[in-house]
Amino acid sequence: MKTLHIDVADKVASYHKEDGSIICGNADYQIEFAFDEEWSAHETKTARFIIGGVPVEVDFTGNICAVPIVSRVYEITVGVYVENALATTKAVIPCTLSILCDKAKNVFKVPEPEEWDGSFELLVSTVSGVWVFNETLPLFEANETVKFTSNSEDYNGITLYDTGADGLQVLYKHGADDHTVTYEFDSWVTDAFRTVDFGTTAQEVSEEFYTWLTANAVKQ
Repeated sequence: MKTLHIDVADKVASYHKEDGSIICGNADYQIEFAFDEEWSAHETKTARFIIGGVPVEVDFTGNICAVPIVSRVYEITVGVYVENALATTKAVIPCTLSILCDKAKNVFKVPEPEEWDGSFELLVSTVSGVWVFNETLPLFEANETVKFTSNSEDYNGITLYDTGADGLQVLYKHGADDHTVTYEFDSWVTDAFRTVDFGTTAQEVSEEFYTWLTANAVKQ
């Protein structure tokens, strides 16, 4: 069992960065919390994990909590609370994609022997149709050229900036110097920007962007 460590002092949760990252797809991680004195009266607590924008809660006693299996994310956040009593800030734990997260960009698919004509099919990550983003998004860096419609406007690309303490900033782009800020400070500028329509024709995108998209949006 791999043990990660988080200190809790004055309701601030701080991750030990030297513990490294969680490798996605594995079930052998746990967190050992070092709580300060104000938590001593509460044996039972709840850890809230935010994984790809989705909250997952785990009840635990003492100071050790199991980590849910994570997939296709580059980080998760976690905090602890006791209902109607105490709650911490969010600690950020980095994640590393595993082979189970691979969407087969640049992977050759070998057909069944009786069907094989000697050629290979190159699988690529593509997007099409309508997708709805989660209400909150994790930090990420990307600059993807892709056509889509959102909030009744046509766009030619999406840029995602990791601004650090200020959180993620998402730009929908008409061109290199013509863009609309659609998400910043952990919230959408307007809820309409959560919905994007990539059209009926599949468009090739990078594996990294596709992995982030599928972890943080739902296809309709």
